[in-house]
Amino acid sequence: MNHTIMGTHRRVPTVPAGAVAYDTAPARTVSGWNSPGIRQPQGTAVDSAKNFYVLMESKITVYSPASPDPIRTIEGDLTGIDNPFGFALDADDYLYVPNSTRNSVLVFAPEADGNVSPQRVLAGARTGLNGPEAVAVSPEGVLYVANYESKSITVYAPDAGGDTAPIRTITGSETGIYYIRGMAVGADGSLYAINNRSSEILVFGPDATLNIAPTITDGKAQGLTNLSGIAVDANGYILVTDCASFSVLIFASLADEPVTTISGSASHLDYPTGVAVDGEHNVYVANWGNWSITVYTAHAPVEQLVSPAFPPTGALAAPRHRPRHRPL
Repeated sequence: MNHTIMGTHRRVPTVPAGAVAYDTAPARTVSGWNSPGIRQPQGTAVDSAKNFYVLMESKITVYSPASPDPIRTIEGDLTGIDNPFGFALDADDYLYVPNSTRNSVLVFAPEADGNVSPQRVLAGARTGLNGPEAVAVSPEGVLYVANYESKSITVYAPDAGGDTAPIRTITGSETGIYYIRGMAVGADGSLYAINNRSSEILVFGPDATLNIAPTITDGKAQGLTNLSGIAVDANGYILVTDCASFSVLIFASLADEPVTTISGSASHLDYPTGVAVDGEHNVYVANWGNWSITVYTAHAPVEQLVSPAFPPTGALAAPRHRPRHRPL
């Protein structure tokens, strides 16, 4: 059995026999040590123009495909952003931010910048929001919100705002929902949700509701112990970050072992908390440990993963300290 060596402070994951393992430098790195916009990033997302968004505490910074510095920053009292755990972009580049402490979801217009108010806010007793921590949006604009306190996923019609009731709610002992840290929606409408503390990936059908059992993939069976981020690309590949093993796994199907694993010291992955993929299948990873976003070009199960498609803007510096606590 092959292993990818991660360094003395990293758990060494087992790379499945059928997987292609890449321990190679990212094509692009933007680091918090040389950019004022990145500090312990919780997640990342990519819009239709390949601008990538970085979530940190109570602000969101936006980078173009070439600039080492933020082109936009959403931050300030008017935004209402209050230490969210996740965020998402829809097909039209509207930005959705859950506020767990305020039981709300903020929706910002494309190109939002500065201390600006959200275009609309989903909040109120009828919404059923109860500790919202993760969001995902389907290609049709259906909004999914994972609620930590009620162990539920509430589903809303496109453009929902105000005190609007969900069109469906997934909750109950059969659902397996516990601590959902990341979600993504596939092209077929299937919902993928990560149970962070159990390292399970739950998959619900497009019309799932009430106390319905999902298909469950046990990450621990593949040596994964701290799943944190998930994304699904246009071809149906499923990308998952494992914060504990400093790796990104790419599946063609969750029923099978991953076809590709990105890991190793050359990859510069360091407590990866979030993952995103653009329309050309380039992979973006938020690294909480070294305050960076690393980009890997067009993922594939064969041939070379990384090529110089992105300009090498920014530079990775070794973190000046190790984080005292893991992000998750």
